[in-house]
Amino acid sequence: MARYGADEFIVLLHETTESELKNLASKIELEVAMGNQASKRQYLLSVSMGYALYDPTQCTDAMA
Repeated sequence: MARYGADEFIVLLHETTESELKNLASKIELEVAMGNQASKRQYLLSVSMGYALYDPTQCTDAMA
């Protein structure tokens, strides 16, 4: 996990399936929701996520 920008983060996972990515995203959303419920802040936190899978068998050489 690394901070990419002011409020942007990247999580890199090795050998992960799309199902595992969806599961991780759901867990993160759940943790944020639980944090919001337990918080006494006047504001709520939210998340926006996306993901991409890298498949080396689908890569092509741009110079070919």
